[in-house]
Amino acid sequence: VLLDISLGRRQTRVPEVLGLSEQEARTRLAAEGFAVAEAAPEPGDQPRGTVIASIPAPGQVVTLPASVRLRTSAG
Repeated sequence: VLLDISLGRRQTRVPEVLGLSEQEARTRLAAEGFAVAEAAPEPGDQPRGTVIASIPAPGQVVTLPASVRLRTSAG
């Protein structure tokens, strides 16, 4: 008899990516098992392409697989 026991889905916190470039944020999120949705630029004081927000927010606990949407500064 072979018995497989599931440990369930893995939960983790959304990493802090605010202030990173979009590419740096994508790399970090992917390394931690997240998919990254298309980034949405919006007016901001940060240099163009800098991550100014993520949804879900940094620190929020999510169940993987999960997707994070980035908001980047339009400059």
